[in-house]
Amino acid sequence: DPGRAELGVFLSRSIALEHQDHARRLTRAATDEFGAFLSRPQWDWFTTHTFKAEYVSPKEGDRHY
Repeated sequence: DPGRAELGVFLSRSIALEHQDHARRLTRAATDEFGAFLSRPQWDWFTTHTFKAEYVSPKEGDRHY
């Protein structure tokens, strides 16, 4: 039945396009997020991800890093 085969091709093409569109949206979101991350002040990231205490001695810092 040629009608059925055509429908199958149409559906698979539709699904492929939907996946591409979703991938584009995810890529856009990731790019925006990365841009926001890069535009933040560097010290803000460095201090929040590096030091847990207010003061860390150099020796202690080396050990934890």
